[in-house]
Amino acid sequence: MSITEPATFWVTCPQGFHRLLKPEITQITGQPALDWSRGLAFEGSLADAYRLCLWSRLANRVHLALG
Repeated sequence: MSITEPATFWVTCPQGFHRLLKPEITQITGQPALDWSRGLAFEGSLADAYRLCLWSRLANRVHLALG
């Protein structure tokens, strides 16, 4: 997987912080965040995920969908 190849990521956060994390993901990655049962999801590059890990104040983990 290259750093610019698009992928799906799942982002977890503390319970009750989904509505605050959604605009933060969009602001940091430039990609719209979608609701997921345990957090949020977005489609973007590996660079977007690294940027989110570095700058997010609310995200606990950023998971890469492998299959």
